[in-house]
Amino acid sequence: MEANLRSFTDSSSPPLNDSSRVAFNSAASSYDAHFESFPATRRLRSLIQARLLSIFKTGDSVLELNCGTGTDALFLARHGIRVHATDGSPAMVEIVRAKAKDFAESSLVTTAVLPFDKLRTADLRPFDGAFSNLGGLNCCHDLAFLAESLGKLIKPGGYLLVCLLGCLSPWEISSFILRGKLGDARRRLNATATTVHVQGVSVPIRYYSNEEIRRAFQPTFTIRYKQGLNIITPPPASVDADRRLGWILQPLQWIEDRICSLPPFNRLGDHVLIVLERQQ
Repeated sequence: MEANLRSFTDSSSPPLNDSSRVAFNSAASSYDAHFESFPATRRLRSLIQARLLSIFKTGDSVLELNCGTGTDALFLARHGIRVHATDGSPAMVEIVRAKAKDFAESSLVTTAVLPFDKLRTADLRPFDGAFSNLGGLNCCHDLAFLAESLGKLIKPGGYLLVCLLGCLSPWEISSFILRGKLGDARRRLNATATTVHVQGVSVPIRYYSNEEIRRAFQPTFTIRYKQGLNIITPPPASVDADRRLGWILQPLQWIEDRICSLPPFNRLGDHVLIVLERQQ
């Protein structure tokens, strides 16, 4: 259920519900053709996958939340990492299963329909680590409950990588201001859930601050690494930005690659990548 959240409103909404499952079921069949085809998506994937390979090793067993269509699960399997790919959307999980059938390392990929709130009661063995990519956890309304559930599923000393939509996106803020949409420029700072639209379905999500994430996951997890993504470069949702920027894009990427893990830039971006360690 990786989030391809491209059309937004700034309205408050009730707690998160099954609308996300309905929305991502609808988006499943076209997800790869649309979202995965963007140059910005491919760059984003490569950065996150490099970080995944820095914390997970051949032979590890890893739990994936909101696996989407299985892009990361199959990538890790090619590197000898066993992945249990889960998602709240049955349609997404079916696509992963279909892909895995024609995949050389198919024995390393297992799947399950598993919403966040069912993790605690799922019959799962402990994993060496876990990860959630591309904003899936923004669809979770209770990070503390999720953290407690994951604490029971990840072995002490194991790692959890989360990549969420950030609450401070310089690119997006600048884009809205330049278009005169001053109200929209601060929409991610909303302390309550915000409605976004996926495939015509309204989905309530939360933009969590770095401090909210830290509080939710402590004391079970400790943050070991942070990286801002799409800080000064266009995110996947800015479909035409790569073409419009032309030659300027490459210098922007060069700069961003060198500042993304340094404070305060590691707290900014369209997405923020965080690596946490399960305490002993």
